Amino acid sequence: MIGMQRKKTKASERGFALVIALLTLLLISAILMGMIVASNSETNISANFRDEQTAFFAARAGIEEVRDRLRPGATNTLSTSTYFTASPTPLAGAPSGVLYVTNPTNGETDTPWLTTGTNYPDDEVCKELTCVGGIPTGAWALPAQSASTSYAAAPVLPWKWVRVMIKPNKSDTGLARVTSVDGAQNGNRVCFNGAHEYTTAATTCPDKPVYELTALAVTKSGSRRIIQYEVSQGSFPPIPGAIVFDGPNPAFSPPSSNSFAVNGTDADKGPNNGAGCPAAANEPALGGYNAAAATALTNDVTRPASLNYS
Repeated sequence: MIGMQRKKTKASERGFALVIALLTLLLISAILMGMIVASNSETNISANFRDEQTAFFAARAGIEEVRDRLRPGATNTLSTSTYFTASPTPLAGAPSGVLYVTNPTNGETDTPWLTTGTNYPDDEVCKELTCVGGIPTGAWALPAQSASTSYAAAPVLPWKWVRVMIKPNKSDTGLARVTSVDGAQNGNRVCFNGAHEYTTAATTCPDKPVYELTALAVTKSGSRRIIQYEVSQGSFPPIPGAIVFDGPNPAFSPPSSNSFAVNGTDADKGPNNGAGCPAAANEPALGGYNAAAATALTNDVTRPASLNYS
């Protein structure tokens, strides 16, 4: 008897290479899509960072313009406004105690004093002043000053406003964002004596008042930056003589003519008939760096026949 063995047929492998190719293509496509997404994310992050930096430096530009315009001799100076010439200058929170400098562009409207409005409101001022319903009480803001074209860049930088006010002494606890000078929260005036800040209960500063400048910038893409600076006028350092030598080995070698003289007598009151300046004080004719410099200058002065130094 002859047995018959059934032969098993092999499964067809036709089309398997196509499936492998499709899976490989899908994997490569996923990797490429991931790379594109990562690249776009990096691009967006860089663009956002650049836009934020633009807003930051635009706000700085507003601060610097106003800081320069506080000088009496500056172009479009602000020192001629009522806020700076009134005596006494009102503290923030008092009537006319805050001045805004606005910089609207493209026909827009900047009204930061409308703190609950939509045209770049100053929603930080209530963290520094007493507000009722989101608005400081009373006629707290002056009519706004405009940004000066003398300082404008091309294109115009997108800072919207700068708030100027005398710094009140506040505590940095609670809602107040103004740092206290002495730990008290008395709202007294803050002054600067050339070395450090101090407070006074007087209506005016014996030295120089400290101003607080707050600026807002908003770019076209919507990036917002608000920064704050404290500024004051620097006090001119005391001058030890009519002619001062700043090194340890001065070489004066003055002439011996009797017509030559150096006088340290204070004879000029300066602008405004001396208003705001210290009392007149006479100084030596010559001033030196140290004791050795003073000795060298003394020898130079006594060597010629003329002694016209007073």
